Amino acid sequence: KNTADRYANTRAFMNAVRQAADPGADPAEEQEAVIALGVLVALEAEAERGDAALAAVMSALDDVERLLEEAHFPFVRVVGASVLGVRPLPDASFHPKACADGVAMARALIHELENQSPQLFGVRVAMHIDTVMLAAHQPAKLVGGPLLDTQTWAPPQADGHLWASHEVLQALNAV
Repeated sequence: KNTADRYANTRAFMNAVRQAADPGADPAEEQEAVIALGVLVALEAEAERGDAALAAVMSALDDVERLLEEAHFPFVRVVGASVLGVRPLPDASFHPKACADGVAMARALIHELENQSPQLFGVRVAMHIDTVMLAAHQPAKLVGGPLLDTQTWAPPQADGHLWASHEVLQALNAV
């Protein structure tokens, strides 16, 4: 309640959270801003199907995580019934190919998941290009950035199964 007891900014708060999660970590570790492609896969259980739908979603989350890693998304985060795959893009010339590969992978993933349990859950995929923060040490570690804040870029309900942001569409048009 007292403003003097609050963190100065979001970065200070996040450093405190990281320090609490990993007390041995250096809160001032070097970070690098990198442009990356994010693919968010959201699975929506059919409520009337009960426990069977939830079990199917849990199983499918493992499949999505594996497929993203196989598609060269080295950073994968599972949050609830969604999986975010993050693929750093080395330079702008790589964006069109990475986005085209991402769309092809997303379509294949949607097809595979819908053939597993078509009545038990729905599948939505959203794609976006933005910045992530990587810890500079090796192996690289994803530590933050706007791409991880999926609520700011992923639509709450997309028409159809696949949605791409303006940035992804621009990269695809450069192909």
